[in-house]
Amino acid sequence: MKSNNIKIVKKANKFLVLEVIREYECITVEGIINRTGLSRPTVLNIIKELLQDNIIIKSGYASSDIGRQPVLYSINANGFFAMGIDFDGPPVRLAISNLNGEPIYTSYWEIDLEDSIENIFNTIIENINKAIIETGIEISKILGLGLGLPAVIDKSKNKPVIISRISQWRDIALDVFIKSKTGLDVYVKNDAHLLGLAEKNFIKNTEDIIYIIHRSGIGASIIMNGKLYDGNNGNSGYIGHTVINFNGKRCDCGEKGCLETYCSKRAIVEEYYDRTGQKKSYYEIIKAAEKRDQNAIDILASAGEVLGLGISNIIKSYDIYTVVIGDLKCSENHLFFKIIKEAVKRSTKSFALKPPKVILGKLKEENFGLGGCHYVLGNFFSSPRLTLKV
Repeated sequence: MKSNNIKIVKKANKFLVLEVIREYECITVEGIINRTGLSRPTVLNIIKELLQDNIIIKSGYASSDIGRQPVLYSINANGFFAMGIDFDGPPVRLAISNLNGEPIYTSYWEIDLEDSIENIFNTIIENINKAIIETGIEISKILGLGLGLPAVIDKSKNKPVIISRISQWRDIALDVFIKSKTGLDVYVKNDAHLLGLAEKNFIKNTEDIIYIIHRSGIGASIIMNGKLYDGNNGNSGYIGHTVINFNGKRCDCGEKGCLETYCSKRAIVEEYYDRTGQKKSYYEIIKAAEKRDQNAIDILASAGEVLGLGISNIIKSYDIYTVVIGDLKCSENHLFFKIIKEAVKRSTKSFALKPPKVILGKLKEENFGLGGCHYVLGNFFSSPRLTLKV
């Protein structure tokens, strides 16, 4: 037991040093000692190990009035990499990031939801291999793959249980399949959760965020104290399948009146077709509203009211006042966003101690795969922690 305790302390010390180097970007040994409270021999040994592991590098010298200039240490950004896949369906986006979470590669493809699971899986493998070939990165340098799926997740088994829009998808060990074909460790998570992790890097001055993703379905990610709250099984924030009308539209999940049947991209496209007989994409409907297409305006207004109501329910549930909406594909001056924001304000007026802050996400669509990268990096840089000196 004593030996195990010593190993835990050594590991915690190592990651404490690494945390300080990440936070300060460039720092000297003296700076690390001051901020961790660790002894000089301990810090020097850890620095030596991190250099040998290629996780940090010497990045220059600090200025000094006397004696030799102290060496600066920083993360070796291109020493290792992370891969992420955001699976919306039909759109799928892949990203590779360096250790700083910066994208070095992105790709995009679409799947046919009616295609076989075998073909969908093989297409994922093809695009993973393509990314590895085009970047020239060794598999051994990729720390893992974070896979975001619009699914009910069993995080204890690291697999999706149900994707309602793909009827044949039930209890399939996608992580095992990808690892068998590529050798990569795979972390299966809810797509909204991963996107929320990536988006929180753009939000300053708050550790508590409700992230809403507006896409084929509606999902939410709850960030509390700077960390993802994913629930007991990995399915917190499943807002799209909260029922708002017992006698409402039939959802793919089998229930009636789910939120996303009224305000998701698919719902908006289907409603526009039902009203006009015209097939327009969601983005075309957004643009049509700007050109005073009354059908587009009415549909978006109704969808915005419903989405705003759903968001207000999450605000009331978690008592969090910063809301970020991703993939809305319009500006904050657009009718759709304004109606959502006003509906949130109105629906929380009697509850909120301060007005909720509702803003659009800053994560670019082509970088949606970064959510998975950030999760992989978070795992890599996490360990038993000791407390930093204040």
